[in-house]
Amino acid sequence: MDYTKFAKEQNIKFRKGAKRIDENRKRWENLKLRVGIFYKPLLAELKQHFEFEFFYLSFSEDYFDKSESLNQNFIQISMGNHPVGIISKISDSQSNKKSTLIAEKGGTLSFSQGPQGEVMVLMYSCKSDVFNFEDDYIVYGIYKSPEKITEKRMKRIIKFYFKFMYITSIVGNASTYDRLLIIFVKLRGKFDLLKFGSSVLKIFKGLLQTTSQTYGLTK
Repeated sequence: MDYTKFAKEQNIKFRKGAKRIDENRKRWENLKLRVGIFYKPLLAELKQHFEFEFFYLSFSEDYFDKSESLNQNFIQISMGNHPVGIISKISDSQSNKKSTLIAEKGGTLSFSQGPQGEVMVLMYSCKSDVFNFEDDYIVYGIYKSPEKITEKRMKRIIKFYFKFMYITSIVGNASTYDRLLIIFVKLRGKFDLLKFGSSVLKIFKGLLQTTSQTYGLTK
């Protein structure tokens, strides 16, 4: 066996891998720019014409200090809270009654970058004390690089996000086609996880759980 040749071949392979990851992670800034350009006009229209609830576009640097560098790149579009028209009445031991208007927390669309530069698109369902969808979240897709999320894909993603919000909301009315579409997306997400490895989901869930607990961005 020619060990010199073997060593050189392995060096080339590993250096190519390191270069690929470095380039993928650097492309995140371009994705942020493109997401802002593509979605901000929609958010402006929603502010004017969507009276049901407000939507918020946020970036990881809005919440984390720039000195922190533990792979915390994410972009999120979050739907605010809205009342469901149900009042919760509670009586304490002294028969004092307290009434609370129950609210539904709108779902979140999240683009998160993994350690190898891949981007996972997650969607969190609407949630309330009286009505919850069967899945807290679904994996819409995992992409090898930020550049794989094209304008065409961003259009598909946002259209599905609103469909998913409506289906999972207490006000929703899912058709058979809608339910089949959800099943298809979930199966596709499982295939992506198989391709990238289940450990990828743990990484993303860990990051999003941290942001959820700390900043209330997701559920």
